[in-house]
Amino acid sequence: MRASRACTWAALAALAVPAPAVAGWSAPAVVPGSVGAGFPFDVAVGPDGAAAVAFIRDGVRVAVRDARGRWQPARRVSVADAALTSPDVELSAGGEVIVAWTQSLRRAAPLTGPNRIEVALRSRSGRWSAPQAVGSSQHFIAADPRVAVNARGDAVVLWRGARGRGEDVLRAALRPGGGRFGRGLSLREPGIDQRVLVEPSGRVDAIWAHTLPPEHLHSAIRFASATVDQGWSPARTIHTDEDGGPVFGRAPDGSFVTAWRSGGSGLDPTSGGQVLVGFGNQDAVFGPARMLSDVPAADVHLGVSATGEAVVAWSPPLDEVSAGSQPVIYWAARAPGGEFSPVNAALGVRADAFGVLADGTAIAVGGGRGVASMLRPPGGAFGAAQRIARAGDFPALATAGQAAAAVWLARGRLEVSALRP
Repeated sequence: MRASRACTWAALAALAVPAPAVAGWSAPAVVPGSVGAGFPFDVAVGPDGAAAVAFIRDGVRVAVRDARGRWQPARRVSVADAALTSPDVELSAGGEVIVAWTQSLRRAAPLTGPNRIEVALRSRSGRWSAPQAVGSSQHFIAADPRVAVNARGDAVVLWRGARGRGEDVLRAALRPGGGRFGRGLSLREPGIDQRVLVEPSGRVDAIWAHTLPPEHLHSAIRFASATVDQGWSPARTIHTDEDGGPVFGRAPDGSFVTAWRSGGSGLDPTSGGQVLVGFGNQDAVFGPARMLSDVPAADVHLGVSATGEAVVAWSPPLDEVSAGSQPVIYWAARAPGGEFSPVNAALGVRADAFGVLADGTAIAVGGGRGVASMLRPPGGAFGAAQRIARAGDFPALATAGQAAAAVWLARGRLEVSALRP
């Protein structure tokens, strides 16, 4: 799961919501064409500040903003206008936009399948391709397609699919830069909470939670890699317990860092779990997992800077938050090659969305009582909360280089704000 190093926001004045800008964040603006949109939605950003927001309104639509802050009208990229969900969008450093979603072949409930995983691409010249079906799934919302792309345009879509006999199995379609997506390849086992990245070389890395038969109440964090020519490697286990919600990143030296919920109720983000971390070498051989904290975590977030500093952040499950208590972020940082710091707490914002800029600046964005943000400078601690918008919820955040932007749902439309460098 992405936004914007704004240059000139004067071009957005006609769309600006009448709210003052706070230090660092631009005044909120309405995403073009998003009136009437709902959840889910997604945002992506390039290092030059270009951005793309994907949402559902009479089909899957994408609004694109260039590096100068000028929006194009939202474009409907799906053929169908209903029975679709889960848009995921990414933006390459070269300016390509890639969006994937789940499209049901049924128009009436229950939307249990068969469903298609579809993808559309916008070239650097601004031309959108027709949707391409890269695979299928018996799942609808739970298919959860995930897109990743590197700077030269190598890309992947990873989703929960099905074998011919209807059994769950993860599948992924790979695309060489400038080409088309190939057929979906099986990762040969079921999985949930899947995440994926594309390395500069074009190699694809994936991590997921694999539930263990026969009860599927226990799970393992699993990892595999793939190339366009050789397909997927056998999956390897990083940790086995009641694990869920893995996130991962790769440092400039090629090593991996990953974090997840574990133990007790780690499979269920509404109940939380302990926070564990793991480290892998350049060949993705992982050492023993380490417990970072037993403070209950809902979603665990991770960001890795261009220098290799890693920051892990989380908030407690909502059912463990007492009425009237202040929102809180728990976090720990790890210098390149070092150990994670003791866990710190910062009051004022929940970690609903999180990202790390190239220089190590960490950004947390929370919703609910309006939209607010907290920033942590490289090597420092989170500062005071800053309100971005008076109303809004379900924030999404995208980062690339020194660019960042947040998008949220407010008053039946999507609003966006960019973090000024």
